[in-house]
Amino acid sequence: MRIQTAPAKRWTERERLGAQGGGMNGGIFVVSDKNKRGYIEKRMQRRDIEHQIAEREITALQRVGHHPYITTMVDHFIDYRRGEASIYLERCTGSSLQRLIERHARNHNEMIAEYYLWNWFMQIAEALSYCHYGPRPDHPPSRQSWNSIYHRDVKPANILLTRIKEGPREGEVIAQLADLGCSRTKADSSQGKANPLFQSILTRDFAPPESPRYLGQSDVWQLGAVMVCLCNLTMEFKRGPLRTHPESPAGPKYSRKLNLMIKECMLERYDERPKSDRILGLLQKTYRSIEDDLPRGPEPLLPTRSNTSGRRQP
Repeated sequence: MRIQTAPAKRWTERERLGAQGGGMNGGIFVVSDKNKRGYIEKRMQRRDIEHQIAEREITALQRVGHHPYITTMVDHFIDYRRGEASIYLERCTGSSLQRLIERHARNHNEMIAEYYLWNWFMQIAEALSYCHYGPRPDHPPSRQSWNSIYHRDVKPANILLTRIKEGPREGEVIAQLADLGCSRTKADSSQGKANPLFQSILTRDFAPPESPRYLGQSDVWQLGAVMVCLCNLTMEFKRGPLRTHPESPAGPKYSRKLNLMIKECMLERYDERPKSDRILGLLQKTYRSIEDDLPRGPEPLLPTRSNTSGRRQP
């Protein structure tokens, strides 16, 4: 797929949001197009370009970024000569799961209603299944020919919340998988393209048991870790919840079935852990069996970003 050497649109910078989750990038900015609509610009550093991190993320988003539960790229560029690159994304209205966890923890550890947890669990599982097996996971030839994308950095900071603005699901808060800068493809793995830098930038607390080896089931383990964080309102999931109650990683306040689904994701042996399409099927089947009895509960305390106008980009 073609990589642009200059953005296709003219963008105006409005606000700097800082670094995304402390990750490897040159900053996150709110920008607007000529219609004054807000988007997110993720700027890359020279080393991101030199180590092909920018190119990998752009290429991955070109392939899977149209999925409803994966962030949508609207523009991009890599200027190899000047060492500059940016990815322009649809703006999510509710920030990240990490910020949601922090906000609920500050609000007297107010639980997130289980209804939302199930839906976000299924949505990210669906996004991972798409990355791993493409649009037709039940069609063996399509599945086999798909060059799987392994995210490799699934964590609360890399899952964003946004509210659907129109259509039959208007107002619903959904989760979207973001930041594919650490991703690798099945072809990368088979060709031995293991960049040591990639291992050093991965979030150690969310490293699966088989790390540094990485497969689709490794993304599934990280998805389980994200759910432990959400249920227990902590980022210190290994030091707290998994030690305190390993048989009920969601905690006693949540249903037995939710605890069982998270346990399935976090089986120690990767060859016993379900693949992403399998865990998605299990989640959907289990959710259907409890959906009618599951109270919607209060809406999550969504963090919001301010909208400020600013200067034009150089």
